Amino acid sequence: MQCKRLSQTPDSDLLLPIEVMITPLKKRFQYHFMETKSKLNRLEKPEWYLSQTLVWIRQNETFLSQTIDPLLRSHSSQLVPSKLQLISGLIECLTAKLKHDLPSLVFDDKLFTHTVDEVLVFSRELLDIEPNIYQVFPNCNLMNVFSCEPFFTRIITLEKKKSTEFVELIVSSKSAWNEMCGHEGIDELRICECGDNFVLMLQSITNRCSLFTDNSLKYSFVRLQLDILDDFRLRLIQLIHTSDQSWPHSQQYFAIINTFNYLIVVLNEWKILPFFVQISETYSPNETVFDPIIGLFQHVLNEFILQIKTLFLSEFRDKLQAYQSTKWFCLKSIDNCLSPNASQLLHFISTNLVSLQKSLSNTLFDTILHEMADQINRSLLEDVILKNSFNEFGAKQMDYDISVGLLSVFRLYITRPQLHFATLNEALKLLNLERGTHLLLKDILVDDRNNTDAKVALKEMHISSISPHLALN
Repeated sequence: MQCKRLSQTPDSDLLLPIEVMITPLKKRFQYHFMETKSKLNRLEKPEWYLSQTLVWIRQNETFLSQTIDPLLRSHSSQLVPSKLQLISGLIECLTAKLKHDLPSLVFDDKLFTHTVDEVLVFSRELLDIEPNIYQVFPNCNLMNVFSCEPFFTRIITLEKKKSTEFVELIVSSKSAWNEMCGHEGIDELRICECGDNFVLMLQSITNRCSLFTDNSLKYSFVRLQLDILDDFRLRLIQLIHTSDQSWPHSQQYFAIINTFNYLIVVLNEWKILPFFVQISETYSPNETVFDPIIGLFQHVLNEFILQIKTLFLSEFRDKLQAYQSTKWFCLKSIDNCLSPNASQLLHFISTNLVSLQKSLSNTLFDTILHEMADQINRSLLEDVILKNSFNEFGAKQMDYDISVGLLSVFRLYITRPQLHFATLNEALKLLNLERGTHLLLKDILVDDRNNTDAKVALKEMHISSISPHLALN
């Protein structure tokens, strides 16, 4: 079947000299790429006619800009540059070719995908040649040929299929959870190979949809990205539930948690980009398009952070029992060294903090670290100090264990760890009061029912975290 011939009549948008210049190129395009008998007219080779068009543009752009444009400007400053007119005329050929071929391509996944990819490459190369071409001549955007049905729906369907296959490929890779090495941002976030590849895939979808001019089509791609993100969220949850969740956790467990955090960081950055802001203003005026999925990712991340803290503190309390059972009331001396039970407890804390720091992103580790410090402070106060009696040496020994041992461990990670252990330190301060001061304070605490004098007395001792009732106990 002979395909429809390209129009040889002048285009009303083009100057006659440009149309005269384009006419032989149109004839060559017709002969090589649209004649049925031509060996170059092959559905599986769209790059042939696309690349040839770029060659013609590049071959003529110097002549047009240096010779033709000065002549045009001498007659009128309002005329469109000749290179843009040349491109517009040649794009007519490509548009006609694509519209002719697409019905034969649309149901062949491989050929259709290849054609879309080649048109994307061409469109970006055209922008490199002339950045303003799509503003001056919107019809020069070849991606708009795919905007009608069934072609656009086919693109979305194939994107979804390709992304699903790609996700399975990257999560199944032997190196999926290996940490990437690179610039400072990668090291701080502890980005794994799987997370990095997933974000690159999302970026490629954004790059493809950005070339469409219709906002509704762009939004269709964004909705696709949201579906892909949610599918990936569920896939990661499935993987983490099938991994070893006993303490200490596996590398994969921590890598997945870091991936959740990385995606939250990325999406928070993307949602303020002009492209997504424009989509949000049109289709999601009360929030950005990414806010709901960010909320889902944050919820999952919070759940797993809670799990890490819960398992750590559960084992910590088991280790604490030996320290708690120390006979503080009958110690006969202090040797200015850590007590044996304190050494074991601090070794557990130190070892696990080192492991968490190596496994988690900086922000996640800092969050968990500060919350663990607060929990350890509470446990030592409630389970050791409030449940035991202390003589002079017992009080001094525990004060040494905390001030020299525990605070030194946390000082490696926190500039002022004493802020997290303020209640514990003040309780130890009360335990180590001179006998006379201790008895005087006790009388004030017992007699002052309204706590007014008691609060003043505690404040004079620089004790602010402990209530009079707790101090009396």
